[in-house]
Amino acid sequence: MVLVNKPHGSIDSYAIWNLQARFLFRGHEQWAKGFSAVSGLSHPDYPLLSRPDYWLLSHPDYPLLIPASIARLWTYLGFETVKVPQFIAAFFTMGTIAVLLSSLAILRSKTQGLVAALFLMATAPFIMRGADQYADIPIGFFILVTVALLALQDTTSGERRGLISLAGMTAGFAAWTKNEGFLFLLAVIVSRSFVLLVRRDYRRYFKELGSFLVGLLPVLAVVLYFKLKYAPPNDLFGSRNFQRLVEMLGDTHRYVVIAKAFGREFLHWGNGLMAVFLVYLVTSGIGLNRRNQTAFFTGIIILTFMVSGYFFTYLITPLPLTFHLSTSLERVFLQLWPTFLLVAFLIVTPLGGPLRA
Repeated sequence: MVLVNKPHGSIDSYAIWNLQARFLFRGHEQWAKGFSAVSGLSHPDYPLLSRPDYWLLSHPDYPLLIPASIARLWTYLGFETVKVPQFIAAFFTMGTIAVLLSSLAILRSKTQGLVAALFLMATAPFIMRGADQYADIPIGFFILVTVALLALQDTTSGERRGLISLAGMTAGFAAWTKNEGFLFLLAVIVSRSFVLLVRRDYRRYFKELGSFLVGLLPVLAVVLYFKLKYAPPNDLFGSRNFQRLVEMLGDTHRYVVIAKAFGREFLHWGNGLMAVFLVYLVTSGIGLNRRNQTAFFTGIIILTFMVSGYFFTYLITPLPLTFHLSTSLERVFLQLWPTFLLVAFLIVTPLGGPLRA
């Protein structure tokens, strides 16, 4: 129904991703002007577009994987159509479900994959934001694929460095999708460094790092070129007052407000779905086998790093704190939810059978 009632998507998709795609498609040799001040925009359903500061709210510094993909398909077709962004949104939504199901089927069992996929499909924000054409679903897809590839590498016999190179590429795609992807990229590097170096597995670490960079660097070069040459300063981190940042970091009230918001979002996630998941977790039981140890701890460190990074971002946001939390916290949790399910089902006891050895 969302695709029918709002064919252009909801506010973020209309005002950011699809707008940038139109600049790329219509701009021809003037396409780069789409990243300078935007004026004269209006839409009856989105009065926000008429605000004089809309240029900042449209986040022209955001990476271009989604807008460029839309514009490329329009170029192939020769005309604009709302079916293209709808198709891309559906692809990433259904693709996330497929990756979660198939990766857990390999890592654990088909039953585990099906149950995890059912939890994901039962998550109302996941389905709604997918239909809204929000980029939180694509970045969640790339985060999930990267962690799944690392898990498959950890549980595969032999040195199949191709999986690590693919993980580097998908981590780069996460950074090319949203700015949060840079945090994820750092989280992957930190997690793998910790997991492997704490075991003093130096040989594997440096081989894996080399393979990871093979996949990452070509994508990262494109992202950095865009950021350095075309993108304006980020509205959250650009031109910030150092003294004000110190004041924010020392304000205990901000910590309390953010912690409470995180707690509420976690406990009420998916309109009670988290409570259902916790009951399932308790009744099924948990256990970690040797085969999935490295994959599990890698995933846990990545998730912890990401949540900590989100927390820090809210601490220093120049936007009103309660407004920023209320308008974005659900979506940043949504970015991690598919990966959370993947990592959690690595320790949930399979229904009808023992853990794999």
